[in-house]
Amino acid sequence: MSAPTFEAELDQPLPRKVRAREGCGYGCGIWFFRLFMLPHTIIGPWLLFKAISNIVLYLGVLLAGQDVDGKIIRKFETQGKKGPYYHAEYIYTFDQLLYDATVSLDANEYAALREGQLINVKVYKPGVECGHWAGVASYSPIREAGGMLLAALFWNSILSVFIYMLYIRPWRFRQLVRWGRPAEGIVRSVHTQMNKGTKSHQVRYEYVVPPDGHSPGGVFTGKTSGVGAVAGRIQVGSIVTVLYDPRRPKRSMLYPVSDFRAVAAPAKTT
Repeated sequence: MSAPTFEAELDQPLPRKVRAREGCGYGCGIWFFRLFMLPHTIIGPWLLFKAISNIVLYLGVLLAGQDVDGKIIRKFETQGKKGPYYHAEYIYTFDQLLYDATVSLDANEYAALREGQLINVKVYKPGVECGHWAGVASYSPIREAGGMLLAALFWNSILSVFIYMLYIRPWRFRQLVRWGRPAEGIVRSVHTQMNKGTKSHQVRYEYVVPPDGHSPGGVFTGKTSGVGAVAGRIQVGSIVTVLYDPRRPKRSMLYPVSDFRAVAAPAKTT
């Protein structure tokens, strides 16, 4: 049996030189989306920091908070899409310093509270301005801390999808072209669909990894999607080139439709 024949640019010493298959167009496109996502990416760690800070302050007030006197100095309303929102501004003194803050109220408590009314405020000394609880029934410190945590988890869970698509996935594919081993693969299924006027081909393939010092080998499957003429020519039963990670053979890519390609080494001149 003859040895399989792979693309000529793959037959060169590792690490291979790599270039985006579509050249500058791919690089400019992905960097446009990275820059567009940059503010959203910065918000993610900030939300996590705020959530963790709120939890620390909550525990600090709960375990080591000190009771001080506070006083309502002003009540006011703000208008929202769902109607009016009710607030009260209050002051409190700690270590001979005066602080002020605002708390949200429900309609009943807003009507019952009076300006000048005394309330209890529980204060955590290392975080006097942020680590305190207003002694009003409408205020729930655990709900505030939990709400910030849920917001941080929700935001970062969505953000992680974009981080994977814009950073991790391209980096992994680039590394596979640099270091991956080629293997013959066979296409097991092709599913074509239209997405915003572009024909996309979902390809499922199998490839065989021989046993070596890194892996016992075996038959592995992979799947990918591609657009364009090359992807359109792939049919069930086609023999294709697969690049796989020798240390993690399940990690692979279908080389002919990948976003990156190896750069052929220049011919030596004599």
